[in-house]
This record gives sequence, structure tokens and C-alpha cells, in this order.
Amino acid sequence: MSPPPGPRGPAPRAAVAVVHAAAMAEPDACEGDPALVQRRGHLTEDDPPAPLQTYGRTKLEAERVALAECPSAAVARIALVVGAGHGRRGTATEAIAWALREGRRLRLYTDQHRTPVDPDSLADAVARLLERALSGLVHLGGRERVSRYELGRRVADVLGLDARLLEPVNTGDHAPGAPRPADVSLDSTRAHRELGWEPLSLNEAIRRGRQSQSTSS
Repeated sequence: MSPPPGPRGPAPRAAVAVVHAAAMAEPDACEGDPALVQRRGHLTEDDPPAPLQTYGRTKLEAERVALAECPSAAVARIALVVGAGHGRRGTATEAIAWALREGRRLRLYTDQHRTPVDPDSLADAVARLLERALSGLVHLGGRERVSRYELGRRVADVLGLDARLLEPVNTGDHAPGAPRPADVSLDSTRAHRELGWEPLSLNEAIRRGRQSQSTSS
């Protein structure tokens, strides 16, 4: 005999907002690049995207599908993530700090430029997007444009680590597994102006990083 039905749960309701943050975030595995491939950097939302391979093309296609299906949606393009990460994988600055603390040498590119941003600042930006119902493309990057090598030097300087372990290289001499664009620094003026958003400084983001991979979860 079947047990009597229990109390009904709350009636389903239409979602007020959906935040989709899933990604295959391994360009080497995807054989591709971020969606915007330009050499001049400081890219705005109006600059035409030019993805090179799978990673970039799928991100760009996802943007177009989302905005076609829901024109009121907001699509956030996120710069290189630094600072305190979540889970086993370290952010760009955590990975550098962990390697330097272990005495490992790193080769870092002098000709790849980014505008790093931290997770707490990104979470704040997403909350503001939801509150203000902004739509369309929104760039979320930090205030500073730095090369990968400059980022490594900054990590060493801020945390008092040995910068002599950092070797400057360029992509012509030491190409990465999957080609990366030279400069995908983002101009986040729209987020600053329309959301009142201000990310943490790069130095503060670096200081907030986890001490080692063993402390990540």
C-alpha cells in the first residue's frame, strides 16, 4: 500500500534571473582562444570579436545564442582571474605564488597582456547586474593592464617572494600549447559608469590569494 502523500512543496515559480557560469576553461584542451582577439587591447563591448579556435568560437556563439533568445540578458566578459580562488585550481596569481614558494622556476610571457580581476569584485559586479537589470555585453576587467611577466613580478613584489625565479619569454620563442591572443585587456568603462562598479586593486587582490594549494578546497 502506498504511503499517504506528504505535504506539497511550494508551487514552482518562474525564475527572476538565471546566472550561467559554466565553462570548459582549459584553452589547451579546447584548442582555442578567448573570444576577443585583437592586438591593440583595451577592448570595448563594441569592438568586433575575432575568435581563433574552439574555445573562443564556442564562447562567442554562446553569447549570440543567449542574446538572441533573451535580448534583455546581460553577458559578462571576464578578464584573467586573480586573487583568492575557489576549489583546487588556483587563480593566475595564486599559481605564480605557489610555484615561487616551492622554489619552482616559471617562464612568463612579456607579450601577452591582460586586465586581471578578482572573484570578489566579479561577484559584486554580477550582483549589481541583477539589481539594475542591465542588458547586453558588459566587460569586467581590472583597472591595470599588465603582461604575464609583469603580473609575476607584481606577485613577487607584493608577497615578498623571489622574482629571480621568473624568466621573461615571448610567444615567438616559447609558444603555448594552444595559441593565445597577444592582448585581450578589457575596457570596463560601461561597468564603472552604469553599475558604479569598482574592482579591487591588483595589489590587494594578490594579497588575498590563498597561501598554498593545500589550503584550497
